Amino acid sequence: MVQASGARVVVEPGRVRVAHGALAAALSGESERVIDLSGVASVEIKKPGPRMGGAVVLAGEGSSEEIPVAPNEQAAAEEIADAVRAALRGEEPAAAQAVPGLDALAAAPGFADDDPGRLDRVALVPVESGRPGEPVEIDVPAGDPEGIHAALARLEEELGGGLLVAHDAQRLVAGIARAADEAAGADDSGNEEPASPAFFFGCTRALARRVSPGLEDYRLGAVNGELAAADGEPSSATERAAAVAGVLAAPRERGEASSPAAEVFFAAGLTLGMAAGAAALPVQRDREGAGINTQRELLSSGEAPSAAAIRWVNDALLNQAEDSERRRRGADGGGDAAGKKPRGGGKGGRGGGRAPWQGVATPKDPPKPNEDADESGALYGEHVTLTGDFEPFDKGRLWEGIAERGGVVGKNVTKKTTILVIGAWRSTTSKQKRAEELIDKGQDIALWPAKRLYSELGLDEEPPF
Repeated sequence: MVQASGARVVVEPGRVRVAHGALAAALSGESERVIDLSGVASVEIKKPGPRMGGAVVLAGEGSSEEIPVAPNEQAAAEEIADAVRAALRGEEPAAAQAVPGLDALAAAPGFADDDPGRLDRVALVPVESGRPGEPVEIDVPAGDPEGIHAALARLEEELGGGLLVAHDAQRLVAGIARAADEAAGADDSGNEEPASPAFFFGCTRALARRVSPGLEDYRLGAVNGELAAADGEPSSATERAAAVAGVLAAPRERGEASSPAAEVFFAAGLTLGMAAGAAALPVQRDREGAGINTQRELLSSGEAPSAAAIRWVNDALLNQAEDSERRRRGADGGGDAAGKKPRGGGKGGRGGGRAPWQGVATPKDPPKPNEDADESGALYGEHVTLTGDFEPFDKGRLWEGIAERGGVVGKNVTKKTTILVIGAWRSTTSKQKRAEELIDKGQDIALWPAKRLYSELGLDEEPPF
């Protein structure tokens, strides 16, 4: 795929597809133009200048077609022309050529109609050297421990120790873990309890946000259209898995990574997610590379993730955040004790006997974000909402810390929310439920444990504070 004059140009065997942008589609009345290559005899370039656009001219006997390029898009014109010439010679289009090392298992979940959290099938499309293979669909029968055990074993077999990639990866991983838990709880046959497979996973929604930050819509269909020039929102689980495979290959086609599939995510500044039984670590942005480097070591060992390995990666990320905070405090002249004030007893502290709601009471007015904050910080520019109890810290203090680091504090979970920090509470809060609903609808909301926020703010969880 080549971007030219606001359109996506895809050269395929026997044809060229030109998918117009919204404005061009409105003006021309067509969203896509298909050019048949069977009558094309020559390919020429009308060279674009600094102010005037140009075109790639596909000429045949008595007729010609032009693919416009914008001013200064000479490189795009040459890439399109070279691809068309290769297609006319009968060569395989670049998008279909092998990409050594790009091996993964693209996946998409299917959930029960009456229970959106219960996994009832998983569609898989193996990707080998950047090429999608034959799809596989695995049924996950509810209430059948042996059937679930067989389904999880089949999933583990298909994975083969490789990388699982999904557009809604966190939801899929949660569904797999829930299926294993339900089967274990229902299995009274004396058989070994089924356990979730251990695997690394990637999320194409997170990947798209990093490689194409200007998109208005990060649903799978929109992302696949932007990065892989595909059309329409996939409806079935199998179609979604195939779309995930296309999105995964797209950054490699643009030359943004040059190593195995994991490096597609690492090159975008993302860690891989990790799952091992009940333990899991989500895909996260890694600004300085500590988590990524740790995962490279784990991947080189060839071992599947374990709870210990997950702790190792998580500790690397937390230590990195703490080091960054110490450097920031030192640069600000605050010293090691900056931002630490006694909490708990005494005047102004919280004594015993408080009602549970007092610890989660929301201050009246959120503070404004610090425009001079460090842009490399994990909270900078993020829309952050808190839910639950953060004892011994009150929400006002946490809000101030978030705003000081450039975060936008929100009282409620909205369509702008990008981070929900979850404190202790007796059950799932309404804010967390709302966030999960929005995640299911395609919104990218990171769910942070309280400890992650404390680390970002340079706060201690144990006295002295």
